[in-house]
Amino acid sequence: MRFSRIGPCLSCLWVLFGLLTWVPTATASILSSESDHRTYGALVLGNGLRVVLVSDSTTDKAAASLDLDVGSGSDPNDREGLAHLLEHMLFLGTDRYPTAGEYQEFIRSRGGNHNAYTSVDHTNYYFDIEASHLAGALDRFARFFVAPTLDSQLIASERSVVHAEYSSKQEADGRRIWVARRQALDSAHPQAGFAVGSEETLADRPGDRVADDLQAFYLQHYHAGRMVLAVLGKEPLKDLEEMVRARFDEVPVGTSRALPDPVALYATDTVPVWQIVEPKKELRQLSFIFPVPSIRKLYATKPLSYVANLLGHEGPGSLFTVLKAKGWAENLSAGSGMVRDVEGTFEISIGLTPTGLDHIESIGEMVFDAIRRVRDHGIDAWRYAEQKQLAKMQFRFQEAVEPITLTRALAARWHEYPLEDLLYANYRYDELVKTQVIDYLSRMTPENLHLLLVAPGQETDQVDRWYGVRYRLTKLPEAWTAAWRVPPHVTALSLPVMNPFVPNDFSLRESPDTTPHPVRIVIEPGFDLWFDHDLGFGLPHSSLYFSVRSPQARGNARQSVLTELYIALVNDTLSELTYPAFLAGGDFKLYAHRRGFSLRIEGFNDRQAQLLEAILQGLAEPVIEPARFERLREDLLIRLRNRQRGDPSHRAMGVLHRLLLERSWPPAELVTVAKAITIEEMKVFPDRFFSETNAVMLAHGNISRPEARAVARQFSSRLLAAGKRVDVPRNRVVRLDGNGGLTRLMSLDHRDAVAVRYRQGADRSVAERARLLMLGQVIGSAFYDRLRTQQKLGYVVFSTAMPLMEVPGMVFVVQSPNHEPAAIQMAIDEFLADFMEEFEGISPGEFEQHRQGLLSQLLRSDQQLTERSDYYWRELDREAYRFDTRSRLAGAIRAVTPADLAKVLRAMREDEGAREIRVNAYGSGHSRPTTVAREIKDAVSFRQDLSWYEVNSQ
Repeated sequence: MRFSRIGPCLSCLWVLFGLLTWVPTATASILSSESDHRTYGALVLGNGLRVVLVSDSTTDKAAASLDLDVGSGSDPNDREGLAHLLEHMLFLGTDRYPTAGEYQEFIRSRGGNHNAYTSVDHTNYYFDIEASHLAGALDRFARFFVAPTLDSQLIASERSVVHAEYSSKQEADGRRIWVARRQALDSAHPQAGFAVGSEETLADRPGDRVADDLQAFYLQHYHAGRMVLAVLGKEPLKDLEEMVRARFDEVPVGTSRALPDPVALYATDTVPVWQIVEPKKELRQLSFIFPVPSIRKLYATKPLSYVANLLGHEGPGSLFTVLKAKGWAENLSAGSGMVRDVEGTFEISIGLTPTGLDHIESIGEMVFDAIRRVRDHGIDAWRYAEQKQLAKMQFRFQEAVEPITLTRALAARWHEYPLEDLLYANYRYDELVKTQVIDYLSRMTPENLHLLLVAPGQETDQVDRWYGVRYRLTKLPEAWTAAWRVPPHVTALSLPVMNPFVPNDFSLRESPDTTPHPVRIVIEPGFDLWFDHDLGFGLPHSSLYFSVRSPQARGNARQSVLTELYIALVNDTLSELTYPAFLAGGDFKLYAHRRGFSLRIEGFNDRQAQLLEAILQGLAEPVIEPARFERLREDLLIRLRNRQRGDPSHRAMGVLHRLLLERSWPPAELVTVAKAITIEEMKVFPDRFFSETNAVMLAHGNISRPEARAVARQFSSRLLAAGKRVDVPRNRVVRLDGNGGLTRLMSLDHRDAVAVRYRQGADRSVAERARLLMLGQVIGSAFYDRLRTQQKLGYVVFSTAMPLMEVPGMVFVVQSPNHEPAAIQMAIDEFLADFMEEFEGISPGEFEQHRQGLLSQLLRSDQQLTERSDYYWRELDREAYRFDTRSRLAGAIRAVTPADLAKVLRAMREDEGAREIRVNAYGSGHSRPTTVAREIKDAVSFRQDLSWYEVNSQ
C-alpha cells in the first residue's frame, strides 16, 4: 500500500510506508498553492486502482470523478461508438441499485449534478452532491465499475438515445469540421474513427449481438489498473480513504494486454496536404496544422507552450495584429491541438475575413516568416523567465475551483503526470531548453503541413458518410510550398517586448471598511459606487465592474445594432494594448447589454488603474476608420446570420425569449438594420449615447475605499462629465394572465424538431418563485427519465425553473430526430397528468430531501471572489440593495409545502394553458402545419395586446 499526503505545505510530500510510519521525501515538487486550503492525499488500492483524495472541511459540496483509459485499440468486432453506448448503459442499473434512473434521482434530489463523457481513449464519469451525502453517492457510483447490470432490454432504448445525440450534432460545425478533418489522418489511427455511434453501428448483426460486444468491451477495459478515482469531501483524509476502500476494493483487477504499436497521425507521404471543408454556418478559418512529437513528457520545460506564446501573441507587431491591419483576420490562436502519448499537433488557426480568403498565399508567407523570426531571434532566456514568472504567480494566487471541476481534472491528470505534479504540472517551467524549442520549430515547415480551410462556397469533391460534410483533399500546391519554404521578410512583424502589466504588489489592503455586503457611495447624482473591502479569499485580487445605461442603447433595433457596433469597435481597438494585461492576470470584458454596456476588470489589483485608463481612452475616443468599420460590421452580420443556424433547442429558446421580453428583435431584422447603418451614423453615436446616461460601479475585493473612489472619479471624468443623468429602466416581461395557451411555429434548417413549453408563474412574488424552483427540483429527473430514457423522444430533454427578470416560470424542452412537436407536446401533457398522481404519493422525507437539495445549491458558499462579485452585480442590476435575494428565497423555499406544489400541478392541467406559450420548431425531416389554433404570428403583434410586469426593486 502507498498513501501520500499532499497538503498546503510547499516544501514536503509525505509518503506512508505501512500503516503508521510517515517519511518525508526531498524530491517532491510544489503540489498546492499557498491560497489552497484543501489537503491532498493519494493511495493505490490492492487491485491497482489509483486514488486521489481531497479533504476540504469548509466545503458544502462533495464530488468524485473516475477516469478510465480505454486505450487505443479498436472496439470488439470494430463496432464504432461502443464505448459511448457503454457510458450510457452504466447509468441504467447495477447489482445493488438495479432501477434505471435511481442514481440520477439520488444525486439530483440532494443538490447534485452528474454526467460522463467519452473521448478517443478515455471515458470520465463524475458527480457532485451535498457533502453530507458523499457516502451514499459513492455506494451507487462504485457499482458502475463492479457490477453493472448492462440490461439487454434497455440497450435498444439507450442506442436510440446515442443515435439522437449523433443526430442532434448533424448540423454542428465543430463536430462536422472534425469529422472532415480526420479524413486526412491515417485510417488506422484511433482519432480517425467514428466515436459517437449510431443505430447502424450499434445494431445487432448476424451472429453478433451488441449486448455481447458491450460485455466484452467492459471486461476488456473496465478494470482497476486502467482507472484513476478522485474524491473530494469534508471528511479527513483517513475517513475518505476508508470510504473509498470499502466501495472500490471490489473493482476487478482485470488482465493487462499488450498495447498495439502506435500509428502515426498521418500516413507516410500524405503531407503536405491541402484540405477544404464546407461549413453549415458562415465560417472562414484557415489552420496550419503540423504533426509533432508528443509534448506530454516535456511538461516540465514546455517548449511548445513557449513557442505558442510568441506565435499567438496579440500585442503590437504580432502576427495577428499585422494580419488584422491588412483586413485579413478576425482572430488567431496558436498552441497544441491533438495530444497523444507519442505524437500530437501544433496548430495556428486564423479566423479569416471575406477579404482574407483571397490572400491565403500571402497569409502563409507571414505565418512562416513569424515562425522563422521566433527560431532566429526569439529563443531568449528573459522571455522564458517572464513566462515562468507569470505561471508561478498565477499558481501561487489561483482561486479555488469547484469540487466537481477539481476532481475531474485530478482523475484525468494522473494518467499523464506523476503524482507530485498533479496540481502544478500546467504551471511548471523548469528551464529553457533551446534544443527542444528548436526541434519543434524545425517541424513547422510547409513540407510537414496539413493546411485546412473551412469556408463556404469552395469547390469540394467528397462527402463524409456520417455527417454529410462536403470536403476536398489534395496535395498542397507546389507554388505555396516553394513560397513558404523561404518566405519574404515582413517588416511589420516583431517579437513581443517585456510585459508592462506584470504585477509587483501582492500585498493585502488593510481597511476598517469590512462590511457584510457592498455599501453605497454616491459619487455624483446618477452615478453610484458600491464598495466592499473583502479579503475573505486571501488573494491580491479585486473586481471593478461598471455599467453605463442610456436610453439611446436599445430603444429600437437600430440603436441596438449601433450599441453592438460601438462596443465591437472599442474592443477591436483595445486588443493589442490589453493583451499583455490578459497574460499578466488582468482580465477585462467589455460587452453590450439591454440597457447599454458593462465593463468588468478582474484579477490582480496591481496595474488595474493602468488597464482601466487604456480602456477608458478607447471608450471616450473610439477609432472609427472606414476599413475597420466595414470589417466589424461584416463580422456582426455574420454572427447575426449564424444565430439563425444555431442549435435547434437554442434557437427555439431564443424565439421564446423574444416573445416574452421587451425590446427584443429577431436576428433577421437586426441583419437588415445593420446593412443600412453608415459610418457617419457610427461616428456620432458615442456622443449621442453618453448625452443621457446613468451609471453604477462595484469595487470589491482587495481594494481600499480611497482607491475605489479614485477609480470612480477616473471613470466619471473620462466618460460621464459631458452628459446629463436620466433614469433607464430595466426591460419588462410580458404578463400571461389568462391570455396564454398560444403557439409559435418556426422552421429549422436542421433534421431535428423541438418542442418548448413555457409556464409563467401566477405572480411575481418570492413565494411563487420558490414554488416553481421547488417544482423544477422535484420534477426534473422524472421528466428526463420518462421522455428520454423510457419513451426515447430525443437526446436534449430537460425541464427546469426559468425566471425572467424575477418573473417566475417553468420550461419543458425536448429536441427529437424522429418525433413531431405536436406529439412531444402531447407526451408532456401525459407526463404532467401522470406526475400529478405520482406526486400525491410523495413521502415527507422525499419532499424534504428535494428541499434540502435545492437549498444546498442556492446557499452554496462562494468559491471565488469573482463568483461573489457576480452575485453582488446581479443584485445591483435588480436593485436588491439589501443583497439578500438568496436568503429571502431560501426562506420562501422552506415554507413550500407538498400541497403548494399539488396546487401548481393542478393549475397546469386545469387552466387550459392560460399562462403558457408553446414553441414548435420543425426540422427538415418534419412536416410543419400551415397553422394551429391560437397561433402567434409575430412577436410585435403578440406583445401589443398584453400587459407587462412592471419593473420594481426587490
